[in-house]
Amino acid sequence: MKDWLKLFEKISEYHWQQNVLPVWEKYENGKLPWQSVAIFLSTYAYERSGVNPNYAPTAEDIIQEGLKEIEENNHDLESSLWKFFCKKMKYGEDKGYGGLNYGRNPLSPYPSKTETKSDGKSLFARMKQEKIGNLIVDLQELTTLEAFSFLRSIRGIGPKISSFFLRDMSEKSNKKSTKDRELLQPIDVWIRRIIFKIRNDNWGAKSEYDNRYDKEIAEWIVEEAKKEEYNPERINMGMWYFGSQVCGKSKYKFDQIFRDFESAEQAWETYYDRIKRICSLPSRDEFGEAILHALKYGKNRGLYKDEKLNLEHKRKLELHRNQENQIFTQLSKHP
Repeated sequence: MKDWLKLFEKISEYHWQQNVLPVWEKYENGKLPWQSVAIFLSTYAYERSGVNPNYAPTAEDIIQEGLKEIEENNHDLESSLWKFFCKKMKYGEDKGYGGLNYGRNPLSPYPSKTETKSDGKSLFARMKQEKIGNLIVDLQELTTLEAFSFLRSIRGIGPKISSFFLRDMSEKSNKKSTKDRELLQPIDVWIRRIIFKIRNDNWGAKSEYDNRYDKEIAEWIVEEAKKEEYNPERINMGMWYFGSQVCGKSKYKFDQIFRDFESAEQAWETYYDRIKRICSLPSRDEFGEAILHALKYGKNRGLYKDEKLNLEHKRKLELHRNQENQIFTQLSKHP
């Protein structure tokens, strides 16, 4: 088991550099109250299965754009931001964005679209009730259980999202609690799938989608990490990154990789070699030019036969260019 834990802890740095630091540093680690909320809404609050993918970027935009207007006009924060959200989502004008899911949206003041009075369960209502000015700074002053319970009291925020946010907040602040550390373990299908394999035990769960034993899984990760003096939060990160990025969506590929530790280690080395190949390019611009050249002059006139996929690939490349310098530099330091 020690080899597995060591591997996942090492892999966690790739998730940390690629997915966590860019967001937290973009908003100065939540130094200002609005920045702490922007981190939570853009990266954590809507990370649940089946959620509308437009929610998180829309919520991030209204925090940046709407707060100034609200402060200048002395409007109510909860209802005003919800109106901004509805307007951004074009609700009522463009049904292509889907409904607003009142009952599970942390920005919604109302439990349903027929209600007109706040029930006090939105993010901003709960922050006001508990006198939370800065979501990150103030939660760090609470115990792990208190912070977890506060997040769980917000509409649409379940145990996985609560643990997800607190895990990264704990790692970023480097404030380690020895009590209730299992609450810093977000458990999802990737974590269950990996644990069931390396333990050869599923606690009686019917499948990796069965969440009845998530508490036992979280406690097991913490206890096993403690035995070897590893970081359980980092192990959790590494498991998720390995499952989602290295294994991907194929269950067959996952089973092949997790036949034994050697197969998993080899799969990671193969994935890491791909990263090193990218990092070995002299600069971000040359990487981008190489891709664009392949799209224009490569086989089948691009990386893909379908021209629409080529255009999509170019669009994604442009979206990620702002992060490439930092990510490539950091990843190359962690073999």
